[in-house]
Amino acid sequence: MSKKNKEQRKSELSRCICNIPKQMINKHGSHNLTEYVLHHLAAPECFNLSKAAYFVDNPDFDKLKGVAGYSRTEAYPDQNHWDDNKTFDNHMQTASFNKTVRAFENASVQRNNHKIDELAEKLSKELGLEKPDHHVWKMKHDNHGLLIFELSDEQDREVVDEFLKDSLYLFGFCPVF
Repeated sequence: MSKKNKEQRKSELSRCICNIPKQMINKHGSHNLTEYVLHHLAAPECFNLSKAAYFVDNPDFDKLKGVAGYSRTEAYPDQNHWDDNKTFDNHMQTASFNKTVRAFENASVQRNNHKIDELAEKLSKELGLEKPDHHVWKMKHDNHGLLIFELSDEQDREVVDEFLKDSLYLFGFCPVF
């Protein structure tokens, strides 16, 4: 990727990410805000992920819980999923990948001193990710977030990782149900 294309891609990602807090405020109180945020981040206009699964690891309750899942093949068909609560919510309730991720529960990785890389690899296989990657980040109340994802195409991974890692902290402002 040329320097000009890299800068253009950074600009596109910045615009995409900067739009999220306003949308989150508009959806304040939504029970599935994480699905909205994940859908936005995974969209072709943003990070262009083919699949993404978001989990929260809570050592106090000894639980690793699946929170939201995104699969390009089951993506909400409308470009702006933020606009129609009822239709988007219904769509996500029937999306099989999202349902599979949300149904996942396991013992806490942190509390039980498990290796996150091994768990991420295992979950990737179970979820059918062919070229998986993952990020782990600290969240409030000593929890940790885990995102397992797959890029849709070969992009400049350095640019994607730089922006994706910082974007994941937005999930800390979403309720977990």
